[in-house]
Amino acid sequence: MNETERNPADDAATLKALQKELRARDRRIEQLRRQAEQAELYALRSKQAILGTTRELEAAVARLEQATGQLREEKLRAEAANEAKSRFVATISHELRTPMNGILGTAELLMQSGIQGEERELVEVIQRSSKGLLSIINDVLDFTKGESNRIQLERIDFDLRETLRAVVELESNAARRRGITLECDVDEHLPAGLLGDPVRLRQVLLNLIDNAIKFTSEGGVRLEVRAVGDGLVEFRVRDSGIGIPASKLDSIFDPFVQADSSTTRRFGGSGLGLAICRQLVRLMGGELRVESEPGRGSTFRFTAHFASACTLPIADTFRPASEPMKLSLRVLVVDDNAVNRMIGSRLVQRMGCTCAVAEDGAAAIAAAERGGLDVILMDCSMPGIDGYQATAAIRALPPPLCNVRIIAVTAHALAGDREVCLAAGMDDYLTKPIEVEALREALARVATVGPSASSAA
Repeated sequence: MNETERNPADDAATLKALQKELRARDRRIEQLRRQAEQAELYALRSKQAILGTTRELEAAVARLEQATGQLREEKLRAEAANEAKSRFVATISHELRTPMNGILGTAELLMQSGIQGEERELVEVIQRSSKGLLSIINDVLDFTKGESNRIQLERIDFDLRETLRAVVELESNAARRRGITLECDVDEHLPAGLLGDPVRLRQVLLNLIDNAIKFTSEGGVRLEVRAVGDGLVEFRVRDSGIGIPASKLDSIFDPFVQADSSTTRRFGGSGLGLAICRQLVRLMGGELRVESEPGRGSTFRFTAHFASACTLPIADTFRPASEPMKLSLRVLVVDDNAVNRMIGSRLVQRMGCTCAVAEDGAAAIAAAERGGLDVILMDCSMPGIDGYQATAAIRALPPPLCNVRIIAVTAHALAGDREVCLAAGMDDYLTKPIEVEALREALARVATVGPSASSAA
């Protein structure tokens, strides 16, 4: 069939189909247009929301930056206040230790003079009262160090049994005065030689035993020491004293807290001892815990980690103290305080030494230049040339003058003070008030070791 023969009906159907398709397309176009309008409206609203959120975030960031700046300023102020507090505590410690050296030193000299009867009892009261005050000073100083994370434990070889013997010996008089017993039970498998900090361990044990004695009027106190693992030692201090209420067990380790408000009035103390003990025990890798029942006593226990030490001779735990040997050393006592010079010179003279004195760093240097000295007891804080400068000048002298041993005898007792003294060229470090046995041991080391290794030859 050619084009001239097409059926008109077919054309009409085709036209109808096209019209239908066009109408469908128009509807689709209208639908797409509406969708586009909705999408545009959604995009506009979303943009507005995003802009609003962005502004909120920018405001939040600004507030955060402002808060961060304020916190930074507050942190700097807190650090400055903490540093000022540390300087204040250091200054107060120094200013208190200096007169305490005169009080305790004079009392020690009186005790060595052979006084008896009532006079001896009165001097013993002076000693006990002064040591109590010194204990409070040390507690405040240690607590401040702990707050500032400035306590650092030593790692030296020491004889644990000897440390325990010394602790029990020191506390035995206090127990006798209270009319109670003090016993020590040491595990026979406990190693003698350990690597750790015997001074801080002794401090913890003395504090716990002293507390136990103070709160026990009948019965006694018992120190138990056990090896519980490789390098792990458990310590227990048991007493039959007044005990602690259950409601107070968690708070007694908090600073300035005691089990009862009347405790300070009845027994004294700063309320810092147990807080310091907890700090020290944690530094030793342990935890201080307490079990107690009112009227039946208390048990304080802790574990401490130690490494095995180099070979040490096994000591008899409770051997009697030997007679102190006489020291034949030529000693120069350097101190700007006349009382301290008098105390220091008389103490070393009674140990068998010959002694000269110097009132400042310049006089100490002049004495060292003249020679004939075995050891110098050097105060650190002096007007003019201080102890550090004097030490540097002495170390710069030609041999053998520069080889004289120099021991710091200072009221500076903060963390790092010992290291400062040793770095300045001193050979040893003692704090005021001078402990007679610590001084004797330091001088004995001079007699044993000989000339200084710190000299700048």
